Amino acid sequence: HRSSWCQPQYSAFVGNIDMIAELCTLYDDYGLIAYANTKGAAVQQLYNNLQERKATVEDALRFLLGYLHDDDVKKYAAAFGLEEVADAVGTNPGGNPHNSLMLDPARHFLPVNDVKFFIDQMARYKYNILQLHLTDDQGWRVEIKKHPKLVGKDYYTQEQLAEIIQYAAQRNIEVIPELDIPGHTVAILAAYPELGCTHTDTLPKIVGKTTDLMLCANNEKVYSVYQDIIKEISSLFPSDYIHLGGDEAVIEKNWTQCSRCESMMKKLGYQKASQLMIPFFSRMLSFVQENNKTPILWCELDNIYPPANDYLFPYPKNVTLVSWRGGLTPTCLELTRKHGNPLIMAPGEYAYLDYPQLKGDFPEFNNWGMPVTTLEKSYQFDPGYGVPAEDQAHIIGVMGTLWGEAIRDINRATYMAYPRAFALAEAGWTQMKFHNWESFKQRLYPNLTNLMKKGVSVRVPFEIADKK
Repeated sequence: HRSSWCQPQYSAFVGNIDMIAELCTLYDDYGLIAYANTKGAAVQQLYNNLQERKATVEDALRFLLGYLHDDDVKKYAAAFGLEEVADAVGTNPGGNPHNSLMLDPARHFLPVNDVKFFIDQMARYKYNILQLHLTDDQGWRVEIKKHPKLVGKDYYTQEQLAEIIQYAAQRNIEVIPELDIPGHTVAILAAYPELGCTHTDTLPKIVGKTTDLMLCANNEKVYSVYQDIIKEISSLFPSDYIHLGGDEAVIEKNWTQCSRCESMMKKLGYQKASQLMIPFFSRMLSFVQENNKTPILWCELDNIYPPANDYLFPYPKNVTLVSWRGGLTPTCLELTRKHGNPLIMAPGEYAYLDYPQLKGDFPEFNNWGMPVTTLEKSYQFDPGYGVPAEDQAHIIGVMGTLWGEAIRDINRATYMAYPRAFALAEAGWTQMKFHNWESFKQRLYPNLTNLMKKGVSVRVPFEIADKK
């Protein structure tokens, strides 16, 4: 983890090899890479490597206890005489508290049991946050009792979401809801077309086909409806956070052509329609705050490609931002440090797990020319981007995103996630000085085998094998 490692002697591990084997055997359900007895190949190889000084203390620590839940680390390690190990991998000292994956059932709906299955795999690798992208152009997937017209054929009832939340909590995973605004809103505009801009009120809105529409910034009903929505979501989700999107707003096609928005710009003396994000989110964030929640938004800058110089609009300090646009993370990192916004790192070039893992690999449909993000590329991810510790102290964690345009079901979701999610987990939990690609590759294979035995669809990274 991101803390000082203790340095027990190799003999402490060698002398306790039987205890090590028993610990691995008894608690294999936590995702430990082990076999049924002390003669298991993985345990025996660790023993041999320790004897020959080919394994480091770090290797042994990762092998034994890297994926136990924090409370269990102390409990079980102490029971087997491995207190020094427990001290070294204690309750996330100095590590990132927010280590997350994101599922996107808005694009392609994922049934409750499939979400639970995904949560099970997250728990094995110490992810502690699941973000659910619940609303987009392709669907509104959460029941809002005060506005029942929002949902279509496939959606989660509030009771089903409560079931998912409880299931995740039992595995030390927090579920954060995302409701994307002011763009990515065709689903709600199809149900309530009067929430759009003046020139789009009468346009046909086909969920799953229509795109590039936005909520009107100067429409009081928009705010009253979302006040209701945020209140119900806040009551349903125990998490301290609500994610309100804020990304990819096609302002030039909406607010710049809307008579109500133009009137608001004149009244406020704005020169650019993007400045309407200020009053829009001022209202929306007030609803989050009145429900005692903390808002998260995707970090948008004044350019979608480098170079960029500033935020798209001034984000309040209480907003946690997520860096995501390829090439812009260093700028976002510096701006959030300067302005005091907590930051989650999800840079597209490392952490977008819906991107192909190798040239010519999936996705085979809805691929808009996605860049390739190889396993090795994901493993190179340094959440702090090499800046001094004091300049990355506001980073609270990492996130791997699985946008659902090209992910039709849970088997494809896990295929796209693993093994790259192993690399991202290590980025969240391990200091960069302890990263070792060769060590990671060796630890990778038994982990993939373990997942496959449990019926998890994974991609086998044949390209990293030593084929000599």
